[in-house]
Amino acid sequence: MKNLFIALVALPAASHAFTFSDITTWVGSGSNQSALVIDWNLGPVDEIRVYGFRWDGVKTGRDMFDAVLASDPKLYRELVPNVSYTAVFGIGYDFNGDGFDKASDRYVEGWFTGGFWAYYNGSGNAYPGWAFANEGFDTRVLANNSWDGFSWWPNFSGGTPRQPVPEPMSLAVLGLGLASLSRRRRSR
Repeated sequence: MKNLFIALVALPAASHAFTFSDITTWVGSGSNQSALVIDWNLGPVDEIRVYGFRWDGVKTGRDMFDAVLASDPKLYRELVPNVSYTAVFGIGYDFNGDGFDKASDRYVEGWFTGGFWAYYNGSGNAYPGWAFANEGFDTRVLANNSWDGFSWWPNFSGGTPRQPVPEPMSLAVLGLGLASLSRRRRSR
């Protein structure tokens, strides 16, 4: 019975399509929404960061990333200005909360050596099928229900951003509900 309970709790996480309603961190205000996904492709999927962005008017992928940076003091990035666009050179996250220390944080950088940050776009309410971006994040105009993803390609071999897992608290509530049902059945 215990193994069945564990399987039932894990099943929704494995089969759940991540949607805008799963995003727990939102910045901005307005009638439009987009998501920013950052995947270091180095650790577990619970280290993938997903941010929601709300806005009105015309906004770019860079506007969204800048708003997210302003709202999350643990997130940082390094840019490389180019003649025609600005490239993301490095992205880091201070998971342990000790301040910006590239050696102990989840931080990777590169452009022509070691790998690079690939930029993807998608659309729709559910986690998208990603397409490699045709333009840089500083010129890409956001659309309602659009997704922007940065995915680290170590050694120039990587892939699209992996699907994040739902927030752990949602799974905990689901697990408690299933446990309550199980106890109810046994007490009859």
